[in-house]
Amino acid sequence: MTTSWSKHADISIAILAGAWIPLRIVFFDDAAILDPLFELLFIGLCTVVATLKVINLPRKTSATIARAIALEVIVALPLVTISKSSLGAPSELFLLVKMIALPRLLRIRDVFISMDTLYPVLSRLLPIAIFTPMLIHILSCGWIFMGSGTAPHEGGRLTEYSRAVYWTITTLCTVGYGDITPKNSAQMGYACVVMIVGVTFFGYVVSNVASLLARLDAAKEHHLATLDRVETFMSYNRVPHALKSDVRAFYRYLWESRQGYDDHSVLESLPPKLRSEIALSLNAEIINKVPLLKGAAPELLRDVVLELQPTVALPGEKILRLGEIGDAMYFIQRGAVEVISKTGKRLATLSDGAFFGEAALLTSNPRNAGVRALTYCTLHILRRSGFEKVLNRHPGFRDHVLEVARNRLGEDQG
Repeated sequence: MTTSWSKHADISIAILAGAWIPLRIVFFDDAAILDPLFELLFIGLCTVVATLKVINLPRKTSATIARAIALEVIVALPLVTISKSSLGAPSELFLLVKMIALPRLLRIRDVFISMDTLYPVLSRLLPIAIFTPMLIHILSCGWIFMGSGTAPHEGGRLTEYSRAVYWTITTLCTVGYGDITPKNSAQMGYACVVMIVGVTFFGYVVSNVASLLARLDAAKEHHLATLDRVETFMSYNRVPHALKSDVRAFYRYLWESRQGYDDHSVLESLPPKLRSEIALSLNAEIINKVPLLKGAAPELLRDVVLELQPTVALPGEKILRLGEIGDAMYFIQRGAVEVISKTGKRLATLSDGAFFGEAALLTSNPRNAGVRALTYCTLHILRRSGFEKVLNRHPGFRDHVLEVARNRLGEDQG
């Protein structure tokens, strides 16, 4: 927590230095009364940072701590007020010493990255959105300090600042229109420096922003890369055209249903607790509908969802066959299936959130009905072996399961 506060204080010092000091130097010669106020603000912030550094560096050498504190002292020194008392007049150029705190603005990247609620790509884009205006502001004030080129000075400070910002942006982007141009060697040298900064900084920004924006659609890029590999495989092996169409339809369904990702492989990288929490959140609605699991403790349900195995059934695929010995039950996350009797008659249609085959977890009786997919179906399978593993970890729940089994057998015999 102290590290976080230290970062925020460092960023505040950098923003204060970068925003106020250039304006103070070029515009506020007659407002020196503000200097003590801002210097007190710097002293307060630097005191906070120095204190937190001492707290966060208990195992460092005294020399390291001394260097850290010395830097804060340099930034905090009220040099303008001292110059006023010793020289009789304040020198605003002493304020430039505080600009050594400007690189601390880079710590804002760490702050955004540490924000768990922020989308990862945004945590990388937002710092650029802060660095760029600060750079433009500082270079604009520098242009005003150099004399603003041939820009007219009428219209007040706001107009002059607006023209300087306009010149800075056009120069940084190297698209200057020639309406504001340098008129002496110093201004031409400054313009050259700004153009070099523009080439390097904006080249870096454009390339990184393009890369980060591409990541916003990373799922689609991943899906298209998979399709390219599949198409190459099918072409090389001369897969029949009809079968190619079926494969493409399957991948189209994967994209439409879950953006081309395999949920199971994504969750595998998480620790068991988080994996179970996410899986339970995704499947809680259908899990709670199963009579077998009613009244189960949350810990048991978490263990159950960890045993679920995702699969996809194609249209027309027979998921359960009449008369086979079952060893699993199925949950429908997406899609529709039909339940078929011995005579081939449709008994029921099940869709999103439904389940079937739960008797296989309790008995080894043959299936008394078949189930066939009507559409592409995203299913989760709970196998008997996995269910038994859960019951072994929760022996108290086994009695409830046996009671359900006895009731079901009684109903079947009746």
